[in-house]
Amino acid sequence: MARTAFYAPAHRVLAKTPLGAGGAPADIAPSLDWGGAGFMDPRLAYNVANSATAAGIIGWLDTGDCKTLGYVPAAVATANIVALAHTTNGTAMTKVTSSGAGINVVGASGQLVLPSLVTVPSGACCIDAIPAPIRSAGGASGGHFYTAFYNPLNMGGRAVSVTTGTAGTGGTIVIKGYDVYGYPMTQNIAASATGSTTVNGTKAFKFITSVTPQFTDATGTYSVGTTDIYGFPVAADYFADTTIYWNNVVQLVAQFTAAVTTTATATTGDVRGTFTAPSASDGTKRLDLYIEPTLSRIMQVPQSVGLFGVSQF
Repeated sequence: MARTAFYAPAHRVLAKTPLGAGGAPADIAPSLDWGGAGFMDPRLAYNVANSATAAGIIGWLDTGDCKTLGYVPAAVATANIVALAHTTNGTAMTKVTSSGAGINVVGASGQLVLPSLVTVPSGACCIDAIPAPIRSAGGASGGHFYTAFYNPLNMGGRAVSVTTGTAGTGGTIVIKGYDVYGYPMTQNIAASATGSTTVNGTKAFKFITSVTPQFTDATGTYSVGTTDIYGFPVAADYFADTTIYWNNVVQLVAQFTAAVTTTATATTGDVRGTFTAPSASDGTKRLDLYIEPTLSRIMQVPQSVGLFGVSQF
């Protein structure tokens, strides 16, 4: 199967008409690409990861109002990642070991994630569905060059929460994991000393690998779960860059948080921005998210930062 890679901008234009000729060709019309169009994720170098488990090129389908999420999130829960337990300073809390309640536990062989080509380790907690791009068929004669597109059904990332069950001292809990593209993330969440209190994080995780308290509390109990704060797969600076439906209702600016554009830290917000649902997810409400990248983001150098935000921390 033939393929061509362009290393410079490519333009489709009309042929020049003879001098003095008026009008334009009678069959002039808008151009269509067979199967659609999209924008490439430049973080996966072209043609370096061809195999039965990766892709030769990957990106988002459609460069206009791009649908990046379209799925039904699992019901929000306060203890579906870590059950209520006491804490010991510097000792990781025990994560769930079986899939359920909106968590998919990564299997023994780990999970390869594009475009980072990171293999998330076994036992990590994946929030909602495990990311799995939709790929074209392989090349001729059993070749393995794949054109792949991110699937809005499984690209949902969510912020996590820390809930204090029994009142205690409270303190910082460090959450570590990966985003939906396989890049490592850290968030510090200050657990409340007050019982029956939930504190939400601000970064959208896809995978959680460890939950480590920075304090010892033999009286209070703490759990970790999911929130209804959803991460944008493509960076958005303004609400007008997005169209968001929750439970088939168009959402308002109050539910929008812009991408962080400064250097990310363990306490900053999400590098691509977030949407906060106005009502609790229950396993039936659908989230549909469209983003139209702005010209300033597309033209930013490097483009990987423009489209996908500053580096994770």
